[in-house]
Amino acid sequence: MSTRTALVLALFLGFLGLAGCDGDNPQDNPHGDITAAAASRSDDTPEAYSEGQRIFRFETFGDEEFWTDKARMHEVIQKSVSPATALKVGLKVDSGAIPADVAAAIQAGKVDLASPDTTVALLKLNAVVGLQGTVRNVEGKDTLVKVGITCALCHSTVDDSFAPGIGKRKDGWPNRDLNVGAIIALSPAMTPEQKTVYNLWGPGKYDPRYNLDGKSNPLVIPPAYGLAKVKNETYTAEGPISYWNAYVAVTQMHGRAQFSDPRLGIDVAAFAGPGLGAPARASHLSARLECTHTRRGHQRSGGGPARARGVQRQPPELPRGRDRHG
Repeated sequence: MSTRTALVLALFLGFLGLAGCDGDNPQDNPHGDITAAAASRSDDTPEAYSEGQRIFRFETFGDEEFWTDKARMHEVIQKSVSPATALKVGLKVDSGAIPADVAAAIQAGKVDLASPDTTVALLKLNAVVGLQGTVRNVEGKDTLVKVGITCALCHSTVDDSFAPGIGKRKDGWPNRDLNVGAIIALSPAMTPEQKTVYNLWGPGKYDPRYNLDGKSNPLVIPPAYGLAKVKNETYTAEGPISYWNAYVAVTQMHGRAQFSDPRLGIDVAAFAGPGLGAPARASHLSARLECTHTRRGHQRSGGGPARARGVQRQPPELPRGRDRHG
């Protein structure tokens, strides 16, 4: 893992302990109780928190290479995904990223929400939650040439204050409207058999093992807030936040980093395709991802930034049978 990637993950872990940052009401999330001792740490700065938030919302870990070059999702979006379709499969739009004149035009019905060109325009504005798109002018037309995903795709939603599916961000809240399987099934890299499986998952569910073992068992997408005091956030207890972060960033988001867990037989830098076969298995573990990171929590409303620090221990042995995540 590169120094930059390690730094990015460490800052992101700081933001993962957040208490559902969506507004001003601390009662929205009951998990924000951080001790005063943790709040006094000198390395916990507003700047570090802001950078963690940026990473959570916008960092792709270089996964555009996968979602663009292999899954070809940029082609699908450009040709077939209108805002109406995007909202139907649970994608969210950040109203704060939409200029006032564009917002007024949408409300007046002057924007074509049935056109994929409008989706490309929203990606150019960086207004689609959890997606990062690169838009360039190709032969006089705005064209999506690259797309990647961020952690906010599954673990953020909006408050619907502008319209259903369009509003202010709610960081860390699970997107239970998001039909991840239906979105992945749009990829031309999927086999017909895989598309059938993905389309059976339904909204708000995801299987973080399917592209490893080929067994479909989708689980409800969990929140990403309130984890500051959680030791192991997977119910089979593979490890703490840093472990799960690294696992998802590499094996599910397909970020450009390395991950190893000999208990699962995984030692990978990338996958050959979206759910296409097993990961590459190295004969040694020299590229093992180091998962010793700082974890921080964020206390909302009145308390200001507050963090609790923790270090990952060696994860315990997996229980017998197929391991599952919560």
